[in-house]
Amino acid sequence: MWIGVALRVAPRGGAELMRVVYILGLAHTGTTIIDRILSCYPGVIGLGEVEHIFRKIDRQTIHKLSCPCGAKSSECPFWKDVTARKYASTGEFFSEIVANARTQGYSTIVDSSKSVGTSSQYSRMAARGEISDLSLLRVVRDPRGWVHSMARREKVELTDTERVRALFHRWLLASMKLDAKVQRRKDSNVIYVWYDRLILGREENRLAELVGLPPAPGDEISLESANQHAIAGNKFAFSKKREKLTYDTRWLESPEIEEIYASLPDLRSYYHDLQKLHLDKSAPMPAAPAQEAIAALEAWLNESGVSSPEKKAARLEIAAL
Repeated sequence: MWIGVALRVAPRGGAELMRVVYILGLAHTGTTIIDRILSCYPGVIGLGEVEHIFRKIDRQTIHKLSCPCGAKSSECPFWKDVTARKYASTGEFFSEIVANARTQGYSTIVDSSKSVGTSSQYSRMAARGEISDLSLLRVVRDPRGWVHSMARREKVELTDTERVRALFHRWLLASMKLDAKVQRRKDSNVIYVWYDRLILGREENRLAELVGLPPAPGDEISLESANQHAIAGNKFAFSKKREKLTYDTRWLESPEIEEIYASLPDLRSYYHDLQKLHLDKSAPMPAAPAQEAIAALEAWLNESGVSSPEKKAARLEIAAL
């Protein structure tokens, strides 16, 4: 079963408590914002998309990166020692990150790398007793908001029905692929997070409690207090918007997006099933995505009516899960 609770492993050898909150999801679904939100809580450090940092160290491009703390990666209080040398393996690199966080007095790391494969690094560390608590957060964003965001990014006109419909198909295909991979994981459990409700309902304290974080001062957190050192990942961490928790409502003003969404019953049904799982440990998990449904969507990638940019983007998203 894959019930929405955090995996708990007792530390070995007297090791101090060290939690890891790993964020799964599609690109542009709010994973960086959730990373920043959680880094506002005591003892937490948000590290962004850690999986990319190992590659940049290996390629010797790491020192070109800046940190949201205002320093270069080579001078950042957290990253300067970690990035000062190369590593023989990704396992060694991730172990060094956890050891460095523990040395600096942190009790929780947030990694928003998104892919299921990279989360396995922490599962292996939990099995070895290097970390004591692993929470996997599967972030779900309203497909209409996601499509609107991707249309802006890829310069797709909302009146281009074919390309907008292709974006909705990409959301569904990537989501089903991701959830199929998540369900096959036998060593970890997942907490589903409906991004839209989390932000609009200001439910960050409820999420923090579910992953075992101590309460923040006051009723609501302030993003200005975030302890985020995301040197790789979405540039939101560097934007002025990072100081205030807001919800992008622009997609609500698009009748074109709403009309196409209304014509996709399978997508709507799948999204509604995911909504029911939001921060609810007792909610029954839906059936695994049918392979036939996934195969049908994959066949969509080969249809002549879908332009090559959409095909390429969909394949890249799936490969990154």
